[in-house]
Amino acid sequence: MMLGHEGAIRSNQDPLATPLLASKAQGSPAFDSTQFDDFLRFLLNLNLGQKTTKRSLPGIVIKELLMLYWFERGKSVSISDIKKTLPINPKLIDRLLAYFLRCGTYKIEGDQLLPTTRQIEKIRNVLIASDAPFTETDDRFGLRVKDPLFSTLHQYSLMHLPFEGKLSGQYNRADMVLWRSLFNRPKFCLSSYDIATKARIPKSTLSTLLETARVLEFVTQQKDPNDCRVVRWRLNPLHPTFALKEALLRGAFFAGPYIDRKLPGAATDRQHATAL
Repeated sequence: MMLGHEGAIRSNQDPLATPLLASKAQGSPAFDSTQFDDFLRFLLNLNLGQKTTKRSLPGIVIKELLMLYWFERGKSVSISDIKKTLPINPKLIDRLLAYFLRCGTYKIEGDQLLPTTRQIEKIRNVLIASDAPFTETDDRFGLRVKDPLFSTLHQYSLMHLPFEGKLSGQYNRADMVLWRSLFNRPKFCLSSYDIATKARIPKSTLSTLLETARVLEFVTQQKDPNDCRVVRWRLNPLHPTFALKEALLRGAFFAGPYIDRKLPGAATDRQHATAL
């Protein structure tokens, strides 16, 4: 049995329930996707507990794969399947899964990994706070998302995996805020304050994230023409991940899917990460 759920009435007292994005999409020819705003709110809320560490990306990728199986596909997954799917050292996968088990992320039945009641409730709360539509189910997974949230998030994070050890998982929030700005106002650059506020990242932390991203050429910076003290940021269209991300996000959340001829058709997770 599946019960529809289009999000809950949000309380102004709940910081997670506060709308993260004022809608500037209306009337903008460059931006018209309620689904993308749902996805952005979902990513921000899901990633809020992410610690600032340059070793966090493998854990993020593994957890997103688990949630993709559980809450989007409605399937369990084995450790063997995870190791075959992801371009991550098997010993590191074992260590991270052992940690997630201690944290109560999943339980084991036979050789299959299943979400705990605690994990189901956590994701349900994040979806409600994000106004992301989902259905309640009476199976072992408890719910199913209606949009490709987890598959998109997983493919997106895989593009950052080759930069593990340099790029922190918190950068995902800043990067996606910059994508929202690019879709909405293509010629507009965001200040550090804008990004910190929208991504809910402390400004001191964000400065380090953006400088690392600049060195890795994910972003470019320029001085504000009206105030030389202000630095503005935008995505670098020449970075190898740019066209891949644009095709992924437009194809998932915008009408008339964008097709980039350089994007591999049905790339596996290993191909997706190593193609960079």
